Amino acid sequence: MADYSLLKALIIDRGFKSPRQFFEEHKEKINERTLYNVMNNKIKQLPNDFIDSICDALDVEPGDWIKRKTGD
Repeated sequence: MADYSLLKALIIDRGFKSPRQFFEEHKEKINERTLYNVMNNKIKQLPNDFIDSICDALDVEPGDWIKRKTGD
């Protein structure tokens, strides 16, 4: 399972006031529902095009915001 909790911090770190502002500026390439689900760790499979769009928009690599969550 993956943990996407770093994404919000990266969005803020890149100068956006909120994830909503980030979405508004990139809505032609980023699906709002997918972004919401990722931000709330409610997604089981991440589309490759979404990963590419986030990485391009934030100038990051997938490992900067996707972390592996291990079971206890």
